Amino acid sequence: MESCVRIKIMGFFKNRTARLFNESLMKAEQGIPEFQVIVADMLREGAGTVSDNQKAIYWYEEASNNGNTEATYKLGVAYFRGDGVDEDIDKGIEYVERAAKDGYKMATKTLPTMKAFKQHQKLVKGE
Repeated sequence: MESCVRIKIMGFFKNRTARLFNESLMKAEQGIPEFQVIVADMLREGAGTVSDNQKAIYWYEEASNNGNTEATYKLGVAYFRGDGVDEDIDKGIEYVERAAKDGYKMATKTLPTMKAFKQHQKLVKGE
């Protein structure tokens, strides 16, 4: 009995999440940056849709180009880690610097660690 209820609840939330994704996608396609970030996050996590990091990057880029600093930050982290894109530490830092300059607090907190990591990599490589 208990597992039957659990399955029904899981199905309910799965259907609601899929509907939320589809509704958000329609608004993202209209160029609304906040929904572009929501769609990117859902694609990255596989919430309400199949996980697809490359499509997530597309939506982060769209949102960033539309002035969303959260998207700019998340793009930077993606490039820094090579998450859905080829790893590019310098490009990642550039995006995070831009988000920090625009006042995104998480970027301001993350940037020193990213720069320290880059410096460490140079030392390890003997540059």
